[in-house]
Amino acid sequence: MTQNSNALTTLADIAKLKKALQVMDVFKKTETIVDLQTMVTFLTVATMLGERGGDSLFVGEVSEALGVKPGVGSRSVRYLTKNGSKVSNKEGPDWIRLEVDPQNLARKHVIITAKGKRALESLTSLFE
Repeated sequence: MTQNSNALTTLADIAKLKKALQVMDVFKKTETIVDLQTMVTFLTVATMLGERGGDSLFVGEVSEALGVKPGVGSRSVRYLTKNGSKVSNKEGPDWIRLEVDPQNLARKHVIITAKGKRALESLTSLFE
């Protein structure tokens, strides 16, 4: 094998890329199409909840963490719910549930579902 300075040639680099592909496979196993923004949204929600030790956060907090406008963040979160996209009427993977905040009806709590927790277990097991 000849050495190519533009290619990843170390086994460690190749192993890292394979791990990234395995992470993407977890998302591909859903019955819905999951784009990169949706993957990032799910991982952001999981990370934020893990860091806080709580069960929920608000859609606006997710938008802020993603660095996107509230409408974009809301759509990204909604794609992960069972109902998925309002526009295309495609079902989502049911990894997140949204609940209206009884104290402020304009805000929604973001909660990871049992299916979402199983997906997280699959993802985290890749790094053990």
